[in-house]
Amino acid sequence: MNVGPRGRRFIRQALRAAKLSPDFGNYLQEDGFSETFLRKLGYPPTASMDYSDFEDCDYTHDLNEPLPAELRQKFDVVIDGGTIEHVFNTPQALDNVFHMLKDDGIFISVNGMTGWAGHGFYQFSPELVWRYWQDARNCEVRTCQAVSVDPSEQAIPVTDTGKSGARFRGLGLHGRWYLYYVVKKPSNANGVKQLNNIQQGDYAVKWENAPKEQSAGLYYMSLTELADKYGSDKGSTGHRYTELYHMLFQPFIDRPITFMEMGLLIGGPEHGISADRETKDLPSIRMWLEYFKKAQIIGLDISDFSWFTHDRFSFVRCDMDTRPNIVAATSALPELDIIIDDASHASHHQQNAFLTLFPKLRSGGLYIIEDLSWQPKPYEQSGITKTAALFQSYQQDRAFTHSDPNVAAEFNALRDDMSGCFIFPVRYQKQRRDQVLVVHKR
Repeated sequence: MNVGPRGRRFIRQALRAAKLSPDFGNYLQEDGFSETFLRKLGYPPTASMDYSDFEDCDYTHDLNEPLPAELRQKFDVVIDGGTIEHVFNTPQALDNVFHMLKDDGIFISVNGMTGWAGHGFYQFSPELVWRYWQDARNCEVRTCQAVSVDPSEQAIPVTDTGKSGARFRGLGLHGRWYLYYVVKKPSNANGVKQLNNIQQGDYAVKWENAPKEQSAGLYYMSLTELADKYGSDKGSTGHRYTELYHMLFQPFIDRPITFMEMGLLIGGPEHGISADRETKDLPSIRMWLEYFKKAQIIGLDISDFSWFTHDRFSFVRCDMDTRPNIVAATSALPELDIIIDDASHASHHQQNAFLTLFPKLRSGGLYIIEDLSWQPKPYEQSGITKTAALFQSYQQDRAFTHSDPNVAAEFNALRDDMSGCFIFPVRYQKQRRDQVLVVHKR
């Protein structure tokens, strides 16, 4: 037992607490091994196993290889004080330990978890304990802890995070830490000779909760691929907004959200085309319906798209040139989770829509304004503060500045409801003009 002075002090404290002699020298043996220590703690006679018999072990066996019959169901307790991390074939080594144990046998393991690079083949995650011993072998995990080499550090209990779809991150673990755990093998443990198919818990949760077409193994298209499929200018051949949106919208993808897009097809009065133009397609709406499989999708446009029918789509026709028009058209709408303004891109249209609709956004929702770098001449008001400049003033000073003080005051009244405001340049290239705004609601 190679224990330093600080370690000996803590061991003496533990011995006293267990009403055992604190004289550390009484527990040592000349060859440095631990049989004397274990015997004086109350363990029955101890047998040892090693790859080689050069240190006079009781049993020789290579843990990389299956266990011989004479060692199966032989031991009440197996202690691994740092061996399996040096065994290349870890799955076989774990299977060997399992089969060495009698029914109701106990396995005690202390192996490196973090800070031990170069010490052995592996450092072990607590995930291995829960997935192999608990899930695959049906054993009882009696304790699982992160234990520092520094005995003054408190041990950290590690629960089964994988079942909740999370991970034990080990944040803040500085220096060398062991993974210490104790498991009990019940009589109804899974005694199959060898286990080959064990999955990490957080991934298993994701697969179980994935949409059916994903869990069935069918190809799952990204939002950019869907945009390209339906011919939306938001995809790889256009503005590339979907690269950003695919990241932002992932938490919403399988939820029954309410999603609204303003501006449904390129063209219209902002390009000198009649609002009563003939419309034959809805590229982005088709994209959203396929991407958000449980969402209610609302489309708003100055042109008529009422011909398009889908059980999760509703259409609102609105001329956004005045704020009363926007209020009248949207007053009956429910609370919204995501709003995208891809309408005329006129500054006062964008700003009046934001002032009207941002209050309808649910907490945690996203409000997005596209194409900040272009405003249509038929609509743009002379001297008005552009929407990009308006939100840049907020980013710089945490207060909105506008050519119309009344508009500035209305925007400033909404500041407490904004938890984040982000402006991205054209195609995400730093030197280019502001192009897309994302506001996150508190």
